[in-house]
Amino acid sequence: MSRVYLFIVAMMVWLGVRAQPNSFLEVFNQPAYKGALVSYKIYDLDSAKTLFEQNTHTALTPASILKLVTTATAFEVLGNDFQFKTHLYIKGKVKDSTLFGDLVIVGGGDPTLGSRFFSKTNPFEEFRVALKKLGIATINGNIIADGSYFSEEEIPDTWVWADLGNYYGTGVTGLNYSDNTVFIDFDSGKVGDTAKIISTVPNYPSLQFKSYVTAQNINSDQAYIFGSPFDFKRQIFGSIPKNKSSFKVKGSVPHPALFTAEAFKDFLQSNNITVSGSALVDYKANKDSELVLVKKYHSPKLKDIVYQINQFSVNHFAEALLRELGRKSGSGSYSDGAKFIKNYWEKQGADVSFLFMEDGSGLSRYNAVSPEFMIYVLETMYASNHKENFQNSLPIAGKSGTLINMLKGTYAEGNLTGKSGSMTRVRSYAGYVTSQSGRKLAYVIIVNNYNNFSLEIRKDLEKFMQLVSEI
Repeated sequence: MSRVYLFIVAMMVWLGVRAQPNSFLEVFNQPAYKGALVSYKIYDLDSAKTLFEQNTHTALTPASILKLVTTATAFEVLGNDFQFKTHLYIKGKVKDSTLFGDLVIVGGGDPTLGSRFFSKTNPFEEFRVALKKLGIATINGNIIADGSYFSEEEIPDTWVWADLGNYYGTGVTGLNYSDNTVFIDFDSGKVGDTAKIISTVPNYPSLQFKSYVTAQNINSDQAYIFGSPFDFKRQIFGSIPKNKSSFKVKGSVPHPALFTAEAFKDFLQSNNITVSGSALVDYKANKDSELVLVKKYHSPKLKDIVYQINQFSVNHFAEALLRELGRKSGSGSYSDGAKFIKNYWEKQGADVSFLFMEDGSGLSRYNAVSPEFMIYVLETMYASNHKENFQNSLPIAGKSGTLINMLKGTYAEGNLTGKSGSMTRVRSYAGYVTSQSGRKLAYVIIVNNYNNFSLEIRKDLEKFMQLVSEI
């Protein structure tokens, strides 16, 4: 029995922690972790004591648990009830049910316009009703989109190129629509056939796809889309299930402002409002003194957006919050947002030498964070005025979100909450648990560069979290 193990047991006795049949060290004492970095911390929130830790000051690639840093900061700075705003203007004169001029949509960074995560709201329908109240049935002009609310880059410059064409690799701009995501509908055919593209929804005429996807004897989507920002010709490789007359693959869209304008034009014409002109982008449109406000649309409240981010790991929403925070000290760029968050936590007293942020979602492999810093954030939010909304946003083991299929039949089910993170050779979890002894605990576990299938690593981390819940 190692001295480290004896020390842990002694610490458990001194802290009044019930000894476990298997130590935390034993979970990772196997060949899959020989070349890996394993870093964790378990912290008693009421006594302010560390119960267990390993490599706690080591900054590792966190994947999506970085969203906890982004959403915690947003709660503390923006508040529960913050809302993004989008404005619809007319430019021109209305006569005999015709607008002789342009419709102008000015974005306010809202990532939820037309989002599948908020399907009960329909901003385009609200805009249509507002136009109808003005008696407008024909637009003798253009649909102009202004996405200048944030700086012009679409994505962080450290994202991996292979991610960019896929739905999880969509960035956020000053004007967004439908999660900046398009659904490509395939007819797969028999095994070995090249799958045919039937349609794309929403319709985006400027965007073209070339399919190299083949039908295979599989049950899941294994197709990958390749394309960069502002690249309107994209290629799709990989495979999808055979004999499917309709199989949808999600991809990111280039130039979200133009996407919004084209989608709005299509919506109006499908709802009996004729548009004679084109869908255009003008990042100076909001400065035109001739604009007349028709409708101001408010997004769902921050607490509802954060719920979706942490329950379902929505990269797009997280990046919008990062960029909104970036407007507090700059132009709303990704780097402005990352700098603001780091400065904010430094002012709160955190040691930010363990925090390296390149984005708000955790998709960048340049991100790094330590369990020590993550515990500081979790402890801060445990005492925050926004505690309830922050904790309620976290998936519950065996019950909801990304933890719905985990830890069923254990004490952790229904008692442990947390955010998960995963990418190639990265697995992480962070959150809270009311343990079997009644303790209120915060925990963080990050593993990098393991040598095994990701599913097997997940099972090990489930065991880790089960042990945390049984303290």
